Amino acid sequence: MTNSLSASQWAWEFLRRNPKYRSDYSRLNTRGRQAIDQLFPLLQQTATDQEAAKWGLLAFEDPDIQARQALPFWAIGPTLEAEIVRTGDKPFLPMLRRAGTRANGLQLLGGAMVLTLERDNQSLQILLRDGRSFDETSNVILRLPVNLSLPAHIARGLNFCSLVADKQVKKIMARLAL
Repeated sequence: MTNSLSASQWAWEFLRRNPKYRSDYSRLNTRGRQAIDQLFPLLQQTATDQEAAKWGLLAFEDPDIQARQALPFWAIGPTLEAEIVRTGDKPFLPMLRRAGTRANGLQLLGGAMVLTLERDNQSLQILLRDGRSFDETSNVILRLPVNLSLPAHIARGLNFCSLVADKQVKKIMARLAL
């Protein structure tokens, strides 16, 4: 693991030190949130969390947690959209575990789910529109919009590949110079 921080981690380091953010976090009494699932840490967004949007977050994160341990759910920045499917021989969560990628989820009030994936110095968010149906047997298909943001989405898609790929896939990607 490298000593440097990812862009997301740097953003969190700055935000967690902001006295106004700390005040909002304390005032809104968001401490003690419990995970709602055992497959991976999955939190439930609350009505109070909607006030975190002014900080660029989908939910409040404890400002006492340092960047390497925190996994904030960003409302700003690139997020890939994915569809949940039941086909494929390699379900998504076991694939992440084999690759050594950490996953945290946030169940949004409207039913969608945001997954934050992190390994080493890379992180990525995925939006699953029908998040309540996501489970251990689910697989995902990325949706890349064909518009002016396509190059950024392709770059995030390659980042996604490196986060979920095992050693064999990485060798193939290296041969293809991806």
